[in-house]
Amino acid sequence: MARSDFVKAVEEARDAVAEAPLPVAVDRRLKARLFGKAPAPAVKLRWKRARLVAVAASVVLTAGAALWLVTAGPRTTGGFETVAASGGFAPALGAGGTVEVAGGSGVLRVPEEGVSLALSSPASLRRDPDGVRVLRGEVDVAVRKRPRAAGPVRVHVSGGTIEVFGTRFTLVERGDSGEVRLFEGSVGFRSEGRALEMLEPGQTLQWPRPPPREPEPQPDPSAEPEPLRKRDVPAHAPLEETDALLREVASLRTRGRYTEAVALLDERLARKLRPASREVLSYELGAILTWQLRDSAAACAHWSQHQRAHPRGRFAKEIANARRALGCR
Repeated sequence: MARSDFVKAVEEARDAVAEAPLPVAVDRRLKARLFGKAPAPAVKLRWKRARLVAVAASVVLTAGAALWLVTAGPRTTGGFETVAASGGFAPALGAGGTVEVAGGSGVLRVPEEGVSLALSSPASLRRDPDGVRVLRGEVDVAVRKRPRAAGPVRVHVSGGTIEVFGTRFTLVERGDSGEVRLFEGSVGFRSEGRALEMLEPGQTLQWPRPPPREPEPQPDPSAEPEPLRKRDVPAHAPLEETDALLREVASLRTRGRYTEAVALLDERLARKLRPASREVLSYELGAILTWQLRDSAAACAHWSQHQRAHPRGRFAKEIANARRALGCR
């Protein structure tokens, strides 16, 4: 609304009010409330002028609020758009690009990522180059469904990273611990030194995650040489080396370099490994083929080989979910 149109609307409202008399009954009741009885003829109240001032002020306030809503648009703070606010909700930009919420509740949005964050105070969060980082608070997260080729939206917390392709969940971050509760869709949780952990609707995952247990060595049912993977290398890789590899793979996935992560895992799996180490690395490879690259043929073939090698494996439930999502036979 242009300023001239706004002024014209106020003037028209003023003129209309000035021509409209109060109903007789209303006029009498108002005078009786003010004077205790009907005023003497000599007392003349300027009802028209009082009425004009009150209604014109109301028109100015209402039209002004409407004009602000039309022209101001969403407020942006630290890369987040405020699209709803109540109770004094006013995100403020702090040190290092951190957005602090001290009062009220509201909804922040990251339009380019298709992410909406409903939160109540107190809360603290920040835009990261590859997603959003929640430093403190309880946040309801909704992510618009996105193509697999675009890669996941990443929500970083103190205990790791939540990878999302389109879903709705609530997370609670306490600074050094927290939890995520999934309502619909699916998310994966990645923490240092662990394989990607998938959640189903209704499940809750807490962090920090316990360190992965290395079970006692078991007889390897796949004792025969694997085709195309036989290599004359040391018999066993140290546990520290396996953990370092997982950290390197996690770093590649964070940067969206999935093909390089697959090549790295393939190279390591071509060696002789402890059964437990082989199972973890094999699961990591299958997870990338399934959830990042979406290569159904390669992923289904890999999961079949994995289950033959580890028939009583610790990732049975996650693999069943992956095969179901891929439509493996």
